[in-house]
Amino acid sequence: RMSDNGNKIVMNIAPNPSNGKFTVNFNDYAFDNAAMTITNMMGSVVYSEALSSVSNSTQNFDLDLNSGVYLVKVADDANEFTTRVVIK
Repeated sequence: RMSDNGNKIVMNIAPNPSNGKFTVNFNDYAFDNAAMTITNMMGSVVYSEALSSVSNSTQNFDLDLNSGVYLVKVADDANEFTTRVVIK
């Protein structure tokens, strides 16, 4: 039986490292209602946004963040995906 990887969220952030302006590409994963949070390495949430019906699969962000490594988490009812972005 083949494993079902059909609905994994694969999230690409570019550019990475970034100056705070970046695009998140969800690679055609469509969701109706998801939450995106960005946390620093201490676990503090520095940014959060509700993403409603992302169908074009890319979101642009222009954030004023201190330099460092951040975790970007997107979760909907079915899936959760975390990736890192480096702010320089």
